[in-house]
Amino acid sequence: MAFEDHVLSSVVDIRKDNPKSSDSLFVDTNVWYFYASSHSSLSPPYQKRIYPSYINKMSNVKSNILRCELNLVELSHVLEKELYNIFLAENTLTPDEVPLKDFRHNYPDERDNFVDELCMSWDSIKDISKSCDVLIDESVSKAIIKETLNSYLDGYDLIYLDLLRKTDRTLSILTDDRDFATVPDITVFTANNKVIDAAKKKNLLITR
Repeated sequence: MAFEDHVLSSVVDIRKDNPKSSDSLFVDTNVWYFYASSHSSLSPPYQKRIYPSYINKMSNVKSNILRCELNLVELSHVLEKELYNIFLAENTLTPDEVPLKDFRHNYPDERDNFVDELCMSWDSIKDISKSCDVLIDESVSKAIIKETLNSYLDGYDLIYLDLLRKTDRTLSILTDDRDFATVPDITVFTANNKVIDAAKKKNLLITR
């Protein structure tokens, strides 16, 4: 089955949308990475250009920009992997020659660079967003198992989805991850062409 057949969410193309002061959006970790990390320049140009611009527009009109502290954990993983790949490429090394754990333990300058980048990125994220409390208990585990049967989300995203459903806010997320578009009761704000094209074919694309 093609990806577009799995698309069930409402979708907003942020390339053509202007944020509103009444908007309340949870921001996915991939977008925070594009927004805050100096190394996200290695990402496709549209990601580095469009998502930070949209977040800044949201801030300017005083939209509610939401994060959760679990974003930090996922961001740490993404950033370390990115810096590891850069290190391997710059030194013409393979993962067999320098495994990730060796990179973490045996290269103190690289570790310091990672920590500095992570702290700088998280500070900039905190400056522009509000934190949503997240409690990961047995009820969350049950919700994750149940949702896994009906969606294509990974573990982090399932926790974010559970968090959204437990709040009184609108179920809206700013993300470049197409997997969120497979969830029927949320609105996905994105610049991902595959998601936008699929939503258009299924009459799920919203123009505000």
